[in-house]
Parts: sequence; structure tokens; C-alpha cells
Amino acid sequence: MTPRAELRTSARLLVRDLAQLATPAGRDAPLRGPALGEIELIEDAYVLCTGETVEAVGRMRDLPAVAGEVVEVDGRGLCAVPGLVDCHTHAAFGGDRVDEFSLRAGGAGYEELHARGGGILSTVRATRAAGEDGLRAAVERHRDWMLGHGTTTFESKSGYGLDRDTELASLRAIRAAGGVPTWLGAHAVPPEFEGDADSYLDFALGDVLPDAAQLAEAADVFLERGAFDVAQARRYPRGLP
Repeated sequence: MTPRAELRTSARLLVRDLAQLATPAGRDAPLRGPALGEIELIEDAYVLCTGETVEAVGRMRDLPAVAGEVVEVDGRGLCAVPGLVDCHTHAAFGGDRVDEFSLRAGGAGYEELHARGGGILSTVRATRAAGEDGLRAAVERHRDWMLGHGTTTFESKSGYGLDRDTELASLRAIRAAGGVPTWLGAHAVPPEFEGDADSYLDFALGDVLPDAAQLAEAADVFLERGAFDVAQARRYPRGLP
């Protein structure tokens, strides 16, 4: 049984004999400015967790007696650092844009790619075709890549469906994978509303937002030339209903 599986039946985890433990020195969160660079470094350290909460950290020589059932992990030769938090990702999408790489490398901007039928709208086509199972698999794959590189909390936006069913499927896939979902309903104007951003917002805010609000933690707008302007962005409600 793996330590992760054992923790489902055991309340405590002890990572012991770490070569180093590095953690932000400030105890008050969120940290800002120079405080972000202040690090507390502990040699020959332990981390004791209860459920999903870090109960204590310190030097091995100061480790108190731990009663009850404990899963122990040997941390010799390793360094423990806090998990990374990625507050802006796009994990729910289908297809890729490898064919645009040379254009971007040559200096093509968002508006030029959009005019050629690429950019966001090319991903919209692939995302709609992926279906809910495909989106779920994509988000899980991207989550696992992030986790493998130390990201333990991630926010992810929808915004590559731009229709009701695909947007909601994207949010469900993000939530199911353990991410923090954001509804990016105003990412671009989809082909069926081409040239009429205001009518698309009427649809998105009236027909999609009420259900998206049951799944998402926040809502977002792409404020950019060729996408949505300030007046359109202000049509978003200040809080999700």
C-alpha cells in the first residue's frame, strides 16, 4: 500500500530525517514584497501532518513523541519545500497550436493569428470536438504534469468551449481533477456570434453564467483588442450569483 493510500485510513503523516526544510519565514499570509524572499531553513528536519494540515515542523532532535497510527516517510537526502500555487492556467482544452509556433516566432500577434482562423478559435474547435471525457482526460494529464513539477494547487479557466455544454464540461473536469475552476466565458467571440460581442455576452451571462456559478469559484474576462473592451467587461457581475 502506498503512503497516499495509507493516509486514507490514517490521520497522521511524518516525513522524517530530511536533509533540509525550506519555507517562507513569515507566519502571516499572504506575504508581499521583500517578505517573499525571506526563507527559513531547517537542517535535519521533520514535517508532521494531520490530515491535510501541517501540524509541526522542526529539527529531528526536537521531534516530540507521536502517539497513534502514523505513516512515516524517509526523507534522507531530500529537501522539503512548500507546494507551488499556480493561479492562472488553461488546463481544459483540446488539440494544440504547434502549427502557429513559427508564426509566433516570426512576431505574429494575437490579432493576426485570430484573423487567420488560429489562436483561441482554433482551440475552440478542438475543445468542442473533445467532448467531456476528452476534457477530463486532458485536465488530469495537465494536473499530473504540474504535480510532477511541484505545483500542488492550481487555478484553471474554461473559455475554450464558448458554448453552454462545453464550458460547463470544462468546469466539471477542472473541479473533478482537484483544481480551482474559473469561468472564462468572455475569452473570445465564438463563430456563431462572429462580429457581435454584445449578443454573445447576452447569451453567456444569461444562459451560461447561472449554471457556471454553481461550479466555478470566479469569473474572468479577456480584456484585449480583438476580444472584449472595458465596457463589455463591466457587464460581468461583481460576484457570482
